Amino acid sequence: MDAISEEILGPRLIESMQETLETMVGCTDVERISALELEAIEIQEHAPSIIAFIGVASGYAGACSVYATIELARKLTAGLLCIDDPSEVSDAELKDAYGELANMICGGLKNRCDADGIHFALSLPVVITMPIRVAPHYPEGVGVTCAAVRTHGSELEVQVCMQPLKD
Repeated sequence: MDAISEEILGPRLIESMQETLETMVGCTDVERISALELEAIEIQEHAPSIIAFIGVASGYAGACSVYATIELARKLTAGLLCIDDPSEVSDAELKDAYGELANMICGGLKNRCDADGIHFALSLPVVITMPIRVAPHYPEGVGVTCAAVRTHGSELEVQVCMQPLKD
């Protein structure tokens, strides 16, 4: 089994992100951020953040990580739950809905890969909030596909790290 290249995962991941945000959350301003632009953006390192981790298994080992600021996550949660005022979103609703949003994005990626004969399984999401954004560090030589979109004036970033298991 070969590693899945960024050229294969990237477009499928962006499609899944856009479809999920537009269809399930009702976002009308979803804008793709190119890899070059993503590198140039000053990520809000000191903003309170939320991260959902979803494990990848069954032929591959890895994870999908979905990053946003708490402010953006509250807006997305409000859209998902049809709450008019994002400030009314409770912390419990935030974590639950953000995990579901991550599940939909990663599930959409999985479905697109399944259609092309690339099969893997996903775990349930684990969601954590942090006072600052902390990105995971992957071992050297491990491929990571990053994709990001901008909505509500902020970036939603997804990182996918998948390595084939040896037969």
